[in-house]
Amino acid sequence: MLALVDVAYIKNVGIGGLLTFETWTAETPIAESIVRVRSLPKYVPGEFYKRELPVVLEALRSLPPTDAIKVEAVVLDGYVWLDGDEKGVGAYLFDELGGKIPVIGVAKTIFAGGPGIPILRGGSQRPLNITAAGIPAAEAAALVQSMHGPNRIPTLLKRVETLSRKAAGIRAT
Repeated sequence: MLALVDVAYIKNVGIGGLLTFETWTAETPIAESIVRVRSLPKYVPGEFYKRELPVVLEALRSLPPTDAIKVEAVVLDGYVWLDGDEKGVGAYLFDELGGKIPVIGVAKTIFAGGPGIPILRGGSQRPLNITAAGIPAAEAAALVQSMHGPNRIPTLLKRVETLSRKAAGIRAT
């Protein structure tokens, strides 16, 4: 089983959307859920993980224990690594998971000077940038490339973004 997590915000409340799915090429999720985490710290440049990580962890904790032990990888909308060895949210998540579950970051915008493997999907000329922990970045990029959907954003990644944004009252991009 694979898990996808996305976070949206309303002031100091984080809304985490979670989808689980069976295979990288799946078109539909097994399950989806929403969590809300209140009283998050304000955004501080360079410390985004302090705001986002609690919501991602709460979303993963919402999985039934029998499903949680089946998670083979977690995919995040964002970065695992930022610049060199600088950790992104995904690297902090990988550490919180004891380094046992690969974490793959799919970023829609390129972080200036950041690492990652750009991939093009659909007819788009705007790449997605893939970073990973616990799995080689090239392998992670191939897996994201294989995900269902004819567009730049894989079907399930778009669905989890829509799920979290809709719960937050925000229109999906």
